[in-house]
Amino acid sequence: MPFCAACGAPQIRVAGYSPEPEHIARDLTQDAPVSPVYHPGIQWSQALRPTAMAGLFGALLMFTPLGVFGLSMLMAGALSVYLYRRRNPWATLTTGSGAKLGIASGFFGSLMFGWGAAVLVLIFHAGGHVRAIIVQALDQSAARNPDPEVQQMVQYLKSPDGLATAGIFFAVFLVVFFVALAGAGGAIGAVMARRREGR
Repeated sequence: MPFCAACGAPQIRVAGYSPEPEHIARDLTQDAPVSPVYHPGIQWSQALRPTAMAGLFGALLMFTPLGVFGLSMLMAGALSVYLYRRRNPWATLTTGSGAKLGIASGFFGSLMFGWGAAVLVLIFHAGGHVRAIIVQALDQSAARNPDPEVQQMVQYLKSPDGLATAGIFFAVFLVVFFVALAGAGGAIGAVMARRREGR
């Protein structure tokens, strides 16, 4: 054992710790900041819930004055983009992708509104009243147009089969109306989201 020449104390050597390369690499990996990974397009497995919630929101607003001018479905389309971005913060949405989310919310909204309206009609036994309103509207249309073909069509639409046909066409129109407006709202929502990111 070596001794110090000045004081005579024994000199003890302690082996130092040298970390192994894999430990160094592991520590660097853990301390490195995590960069966000942006996902292009729409992950529909993550989009069903936001679009359904936005569709429900739009369907409920259809029973308010906002439903008269279609503002409810525009808002639903924009809301679907917002909810999807909250669920997937690293998603990159183009205007087309936002429109697709809006279209999905409009489809859900049309189904929910149709079922809700049907349930209300059954609860309040308003089927006869609704039919009377439709017949009155048809009579007014026939009075403004004396064309024999128009009169014949109006008489057909006033029959049970005609009312069923008119109901089907109205349901199709409702779906197209909801989908178109909600798609426009989704596109607007995607544009607004990109503008916020650019600030």
